[in-house]
Amino acid sequence: MLYGVKNGSLEDVTAALAARLDCAFESRESDYLGEYSLAQIGDDEIKIVTQPDPDGEPHEDRFEDYEVLIYSDAGADDFGLRDLPVGPSVVEILE
Repeated sequence: MLYGVKNGSLEDVTAALAARLDCAFESRESDYLGEYSLAQIGDDEIKIVTQPDPDGEPHEDRFEDYEVLIYSDAGADDFGLRDLPVGPSVVEILE
């Protein structure tokens, strides 16, 4: 699953998801993703990244107007993230 937040920061989205999912996110950094947050929930992983990437390119070209992307390997909004408020925005399902 891919989710997006149009207006939000990595910190705000991470805090909102941590509260909703009652889990801890770990801050990480990579050359490809830049700074991101990662949580392991059972067998599922949730990764929160900001756009653009460290090279100034969007991670997802089709969704470049979203400031924060959330990747989940759980299916069909299993975590109930759709419409979760984050600052002035909400979490939207992108694909």
